[in-house]
Amino acid sequence: AAVNHSELWASVPDHLKPVMQYFNIPVTGDVASADNPLNHLLALATEADYVVFKLDIDHNALETKLIRQILSTPRISALIDELFWEHHVRRSP
Repeated sequence: AAVNHSELWASVPDHLKPVMQYFNIPVTGDVASADNPLNHLLALATEADYVVFKLDIDHNALETKLIRQILSTPRISALIDELFWEHHVRRSP
């Protein structure tokens, strides 16, 4: 569904707007790409920040690749205080 950016920002409390980041771009798992959200995190966040990372892009292979990147890169995992991930699988057990 298309995002109405005016409605999105209108729903954010004023005191949170200066500290909220929102990117509506295609995502890639390529570690060298500017479209990898973890590269944005590395560029913008410090360990002093409180980082909540939500991963829900409805693409199992890409989500798994990003989770593996978080787990295998201490610089990234050290930045994330809370991680929300809706793990998509191909089949139910």
